[in-house]
Amino acid sequence: MVKLMSTIQDKDFFSQKNPEASKPQSQENKTNLHNIKAHRQRLKSIRKATTWLCKTFPDSFSWEQPKPLKRNIQHDIYATLAKVEAEHDNQPSKTLIRSALNYYTGRYAYLKATLSLTHRIDLQGKEAEEISQTHKDYAQVLLQQKQAARKKLKEKQKTIEKSKS
Repeated sequence: MVKLMSTIQDKDFFSQKNPEASKPQSQENKTNLHNIKAHRQRLKSIRKATTWLCKTFPDSFSWEQPKPLKRNIQHDIYATLAKVEAEHDNQPSKTLIRSALNYYTGRYAYLKATLSLTHRIDLQGKEAEEISQTHKDYAQVLLQQKQAARKKLKEKQKTIEKSKS
């Protein structure tokens, strides 16, 4: 009995010394973990929808050589989908298509293509409209922001690697 009491007291001692060890994960940590998982799942869905766009409209969407898309091209995509909806069971929703378009047009390669080319293309890959200087300027600003973010990330990674050494 005395031996049992001493082990119970020892357990109490250790739990008092490190109270965090016996506590379950905080609600905030669980929420953050859930948000990260949800974000990863959403990004996976967006990438899948972007791949679907590349397969469905190969004349206008390309990972290797992106070309600037016609403004408001999502309306053309929606109209096309309405016509062939019965044929494609696994097509993404309008919301997911819009997110995939944002993802695709925000890529570094797409922004560089916007700066180097003169015309936008439609779903058939034909020239639709000229790219305005305002849009080229905006693409340049976005590229500079992406380059600055990449540089900052690389510096942060170097700092982390140095601290580990």
